[in-house]
Amino acid sequence: MNTLITTYYDNPGYLQIFIENNFNRDYFSNLIVVDDASQKYPAKDVLQEFDTENITLYRLKEDVGFNSHAARNLAAVMCKTEWATFLDLDHFFLPFALERIQETIDYEENEYVKIAENQYTIPVKYFLMVGGYDERFNGIRWGDFHLENKLMKVFSGMELRAGKAVVQKNYTHIPDQIIEYKQFEKSLTISDNPLDWHKHDIITFEWEKICL
Repeated sequence: MNTLITTYYDNPGYLQIFIENNFNRDYFSNLIVVDDASQKYPAKDVLQEFDTENITLYRLKEDVGFNSHAARNLAAVMCKTEWATFLDLDHFFLPFALERIQETIDYEENEYVKIAENQYTIPVKYFLMVGGYDERFNGIRWGDFHLENKLMKVFSGMELRAGKAVVQKNYTHIPDQIIEYKQFEKSLTISDNPLDWHKHDIITFEWEKICL
């Protein structure tokens, strides 16, 4: 069983298209949407236009800006299926992708598959085993690299790279966007030691389940 997970912030058009194109009930038993404290267009208003059976909506109570790492952590903790597929709201599956995902799930030796950056299918227990996203990356946009590197270290012995390097070197830009860092985040050093990954709590924010 596989749950599709996405996060949302004030973009009703994308959410509508996302559901129509990606939530295929032949492949996904559930859809979890986490509203990252939308201020103008709550996800609830969009979801009520659909058959909400097997759709669950959570909402973060505080708008802190780009809190999708925390939102994904919440979805993973609340996920009831063995597998989860994380997909950004503006991403879409290629025609063969759903079949490939199902083949991956059915193939017992394949523990984790990366499809694209920000888009992957993983057993929920492994996501939680490595501590999910480090919520200290909220607002930095490099938490995906750090999570991926933690997983790679567990399953292949590879050393952590991008997340740690970005924080230590205080990078302030990537090719397509400017990233502003808070002083606390500039000083972060992300440990290479897996024993340290659970020292930082996840779900460190207020949230609510929204009835549909």
